[in-house]
Amino acid sequence: MARDGRHLVLGDTAVFVTRVKQIMEAAPARAKVLLLDACHSGADIGQKGPQPMTPEFIQRVFEQAEGMAILASCKQGRVSYEWRPRERSVLTHYLLEALASAADRDSKGFITVQDANRHVANAVKLWASQRNLSQIPTLQYSVAGDIILTGSRQRAVKREA
Repeated sequence: MARDGRHLVLGDTAVFVTRVKQIMEAAPARAKVLLLDACHSGADIGQKGPQPMTPEFIQRVFEQAEGMAILASCKQGRVSYEWRPRERSVLTHYLLEALASAADRDSKGFITVQDANRHVANAVKLWASQRNLSQIPTLQYSVAGDIILTGSRQRAVKREA
């Protein structure tokens, strides 16, 4: 529901997540990601030690991914918090941090949906518990492969060094 939505007339002032999912499923893109940062919204590449991924391998991961991922800021029927001093929501703060390379713990050189979810879920739950609150992000993930969200600055910095 948008800021100007009205609880008494939801059918006229809100868009149901099921409708958004229908629209996304009909879209021609192979891999789709939906981020829901709202109240009531309800890859281990694995080798021994961090090994640099070849550009060809990264391209294959990207090309083979298909399906849909929905990362929501909280469970259905629960509250999602704003972080007023940061002028954004808690989920948005940690998602931006994840995409800026904090989620690339394996130094792969890219951030996947799974990487971002792990970083965001852990950070949001910790933030909430430190304030005696509860906020648990959720991930609905129905994909083949893993969806790459962005390249990691960590890898770019290592290459320049």
